Amino acid sequence: MSNMIRELKSVGHNISDEQQVQVVIRSLPASWEYMKIHMIHKENIKSFEDIEHHLVLEDDRRDTSKTTDKAFLAESAKTSNPKKKIKNNKEWKKKGFDKSNQNDKSQF
Repeated sequence: MSNMIRELKSVGHNISDEQQVQVVIRSLPASWEYMKIHMIHKENIKSFEDIEHHLVLEDDRRDTSKTTDKAFLAESAKTSNPKKKIKNNKEWKKKGFDKSNQNDKSQF
């Protein structure tokens, strides 16, 4: 981005600091959405150098967090439920859960 700004200046297209900051913010990928919002509302970012500094710091932070996230990543094994699920009314009756037997307390 800084090269593009230099090239534009060399051919006579001067872009204001505010425009440079806006272009950089708009060019950030969707995964940086939180950073876009943060940069838009931060009042002390007035030049390309300011936003460049913050973005480099954020990129370093993201790289560092990726390596630590991988260090704590654990893989869990899937376990199946050993109890058979009763799917229809016939199986309920076989198991002794028929509604007609609810009043008979001797089963319990």
